[in-house]
Amino acid sequence: MERLIFIYSANSGIMRNIPGALAKMAGGKSSCALCTITHGPIFEKPSWKTFVESLDIPATFFHRDEVPVALQEFVNKENMVLPVVLKEESDGSLKQIMSKEQLESYSGEVECVKKYFLKTESYA
Repeated sequence: MERLIFIYSANSGIMRNIPGALAKMAGGKSSCALCTITHGPIFEKPSWKTFVESLDIPATFFHRDEVPVALQEFVNKENMVLPVVLKEESDGSLKQIMSKEQLESYSGEVECVKKYFLKTESYA
């Protein structure tokens, strides 16, 4: 089954995410570019939720400390730096479709991610 895989560069859990939430409340950004795109200071952005629900392909999300071993091995082997967005093909192969640098260039804007997906159709 094809799917998109979003991997945050933040660990799971409320306590671990307090510094990022405080930074966002103070008008700054989280150190995780994907977090800044998908979440406001506390909750998931409604525009992000709508975007993910509109995709024609399932999306899976992992925090850095939740990534399955085989997926982590792929990320390490390919020298990827989190956060990243991957696509898993129906044959199980993986490819990176968005890098940390690309996600950072979007400055937390969901619209930029939407435009990228519409322009490239890389997830289709």
